[in-house]
Amino acid sequence: PFVFAAALDAKVIDPNKVIDCEGGKWNLRGKTIRDTHPYRWLSANRVLRYSSNIGTAKIGLALGAQPLYTTLRKLGFGLRPGLEIPSESPGMLRQPKDGGEFDTAAISFGQGIGVTGLQIVKAYLTLANFGVTKPLKLVLDPTQETSGASERVFSEGTAKTVLSMMREVVEEDGTGKAAKLPGVTIAGKTGTAQKASGGSYGAGNVASFAALVPGEKPEVVIF
Repeated sequence: PFVFAAALDAKVIDPNKVIDCEGGKWNLRGKTIRDTHPYRWLSANRVLRYSSNIGTAKIGLALGAQPLYTTLRKLGFGLRPGLEIPSESPGMLRQPKDGGEFDTAAISFGQGIGVTGLQIVKAYLTLANFGVTKPLKLVLDPTQETSGASERVFSEGTAKTVLSMMREVVEEDGTGKAAKLPGVTIAGKTGTAQKASGGSYGAGNVASFAALVPGEKPEVVIF
């Protein structure tokens, strides 16, 4: 969703822009990017709904390596989340000069980048806050809002558009439809990360799901 938001702000895409997803297999720079299910032509909102690696990679490439890196950095990837708890990790986010075209494509759909759950929550908190970052807090029974540095990463209109696209993930026939609840709108996104094994990717996966509730004006982010 963060790549989509950056691309929407840069006017690289709109939700209805049609993208060739290559029938589920795309060769780029001598390497192959695959989708779990073969798709050909998908609008951008359906690329997100069906979680197409190929479609997302093409959006990331159209956005460009430096704008992609700048956006992810503003969201907190590659940085410690700031809770000051033991073993807080900055993850891994390489600068554009350290990679090539394939690296940009892979980072767009979540490979070639290392992230933690806290970083993901912080990034989704920015979407839930309509494009403005908020500091993470570790609290028990919070009684009042605490102040902290904030930065606008996406326009409010873009954030609302992406939330609408994320609602399709749950409410339509998207990858998160199992999270649908009667009477509650949910903006969600599934994640599937391949486990590293012996210097490459192995057969195991780590599955994740992020939910922003209610889906139009989130009050809760669950990961």
